[in-house]
Amino acid sequence: IPEQYEIDLQYKNYTAELVLYNINTQKEIFKFKNENIFPKETTICLIEQSPLIDVVAVAFESGDIIIMHLKTAKVILALKSTSKPISMSFSTSLSLKRSLLATSNGNSITLWDLNEKKTFYSIDIGENDYNVMFLPNEPIMIASSDRDNSIKMFKFDESTSIPSLIK
Repeated sequence: IPEQYEIDLQYKNYTAELVLYNINTQKEIFKFKNENIFPKETTICLIEQSPLIDVVAVAFESGDIIIMHLKTAKVILALKSTSKPISMSFSTSLSLKRSLLATSNGNSITLWDLNEKKTFYSIDIGENDYNVMFLPNEPIMIASSDRDNSIKMFKFDESTSIPSLIK
């Protein structure tokens, strides 16, 4: 029996699927499943709400990141990280000249320029798993790690959007 149980747990037959539920009514309100857009043979590991209504970033274990509009079920942007993201955050600062998405993958924090659709800047963080979070309406990003119990604060230059460590 244990051998059969292990065979049933293989993930090779599963496809990525995003299902949203209304918690108040306990009903499914949205199901997005598209083999042509979602990466093959990978699972969703992270979802982050963007500053725009009905737009989210979805990260996959393969390192793929898609930004999609939930009501129209369309992918706005697709990005490819070098490894599985463990944390994501959108900048909401209007003072920056770029729309930024920060992702952390354990070795680095990557800043994506959403207007240019490419990597803008990378911060080497060593072997720590940092969670990233932009402060609302501020050009400041916090990176925290429970591995070494550290918190780092980065301020973004308003003209270049390049971060510098301030604390």
